[in-house]
Order: sequence, then structure tokens, then C-alpha cells
Amino acid sequence: MANDYVRFVASASSLLEDPYKHHNQPISTPELESFYYTRCSFKLHKNGISTWVDIVEEDSQSQSSAPNQQKRRRRRRRRRRRKNRGPERWVRNCCNSHKILLVGEGDFSFSAGLAVAFGSATNMVATSLDSREMLLLRYSGAMANLKKLEELGCTIVHEVDATTMSQHAQLKLYSFDRIVFNFPHAGLFYKERETPQIQLHKKLVKGFLKNACKMLTENGEVHITHKTTYPFSMWKIEKLAKEVGLWLINEVPFFKGEYPGYENKRGHGIKCNKSFPIGQCSTFMFQKLSRLVQLSCS
Repeated sequence: MANDYVRFVASASSLLEDPYKHHNQPISTPELESFYYTRCSFKLHKNGISTWVDIVEEDSQSQSSAPNQQKRRRRRRRRRRRKNRGPERWVRNCCNSHKILLVGEGDFSFSAGLAVAFGSATNMVATSLDSREMLLLRYSGAMANLKKLEELGCTIVHEVDATTMSQHAQLKLYSFDRIVFNFPHAGLFYKERETPQIQLHKKLVKGFLKNACKMLTENGEVHITHKTTYPFSMWKIEKLAKEVGLWLINEVPFFKGEYPGYENKRGHGIKCNKSFPIGQCSTFMFQKLSRLVQLSCS
């Protein structure tokens, strides 16, 4: 270990009263391993039974080198990922260079269509509220779509609640460039125009938006595709988004034919495998309010 230099995150002041002066001070190996960067360089010496450390102040250039090195490593990783994915491909509002989370998939036909269009699904995480077993019982095309996604490298996660997904064990450590939820629906307990039913839908959408906001990258977007006619317009999605720190940046008409293979499903009741008329609908795109403030100030 002689002549090795180790950088630590925590301050060295817990080890010495004056860490910026040159010292020789014994320090145990467990203590040494618990730090990884500071403004001091630690020169290690070891004899038969003890490990010693010299603490020496670094100059300003070396102090800033570690963050710069981390940024360079991140840029290199991004370049490698883009190179491995090949040429950039877009399907309407999503690109194969985005890390994409798909929420509330029915028979997984939407995510399967995206994967085929991209030529790969390694950038995608597709989720469903149903378990895999229930999914196969409800949707006749689910097995084929899941197989297609798995072959293309998609990460598939079942039993994901959109209102708590930011705490899900398989999702909470990741951030996404696009988080997509098509036609969110809380299940039919009343008539669609009745206030209790609308409140159930609004609770679902707001819970999803709140969680999605925590899972976005700095430039990330949340996309919700939703009917725009009455009574669905009464959900007031834009207002719900503002309440959790998201701002509407765009609204574009949604046309099912632009997503080859996509079959929207009812998802509940005895007709869960049946499609439903989508009528007039749009994809609402949101970004974090803090990001928009940052852009306006730059």
C-alpha cells in the first residue's frame, strides 16, 4: 500500500483537529475504508501490524478533478450506450436513446410495438398492475407480446401500482427520460360521468404523476394519453400535474394507427380483453416545473 493515494468524501476533521497540516497519524483500516473523497490526499504507509496515513492539503485544481472525472465517465458511458443502440429511431414522442418506463400496460401490445420499431427494447421497462398469471388469463395476445419483448431485451415488471411505483423494489433506483401511461383508468364502479367515479380517476392520475415526478431525469417527460371529451375532460389532468410540480409543455393528438400493433384494452370486467373506442384523445406531455424555471433563467 506504500505510495498509494486515496480520496475520501467525508471531511478529515473527524480524524485530526487540523487536517490541512502535514501529519503522521495512525488510522485503522476500517476507518480508512469508510471515506472516499476529501480535499486532502491520504498517503498510506504500512508496516507489519499498523497502517499509517499522511494527510496533505490538495491544491484547488486537484480538488475539482474528481467531479470532472465523474462527469467525463458519465459522458463516456452515454456515448457507449448510444453506439450500442445504433442509429437514433423515433416513434412519435419516444426515441430509442431514451430510457423509457411504460406504466399500466394491458396486453403489452403498446410496448411490444415500440420495441419492434426501435429494433431493441434494452432501453425500456414495461410494467403492469396485473400479475403475469392474471395477465395471461385476461388477454389473449399477452403471451406473444411478452415473448417478443423478452427477446428484444425489455425489462418486464408485474404487479406495479402506478400510485406507489417510485418505491417499488425493482424501480426505485432508476431514473427515466420518458414515463408513459396510456388511458389511465381506476376501474368502473359508477357511471363515468358521476362525481365519485371521476374522483377515483383523479386520485389514480395524481398518484401516478406524483410518483413519476420523482423518477424523471433532469430533462425527462411524463406522457399521459387521455380522452379529451366529456366526461373525461373533467379529470383536469393539467391541474393535477401542477399540484405535484409538473408543467404541461405540449399536447398532441393521439392516433392509434401511428403505433403499429397497439390494441387498447378495457382492462376490467368480463370484457377486459375487448378494445374500446378512443374517440378524440391527446397525449399530454409534462416536465418538472423546476426544469422549466431553470431553462427560463438560462
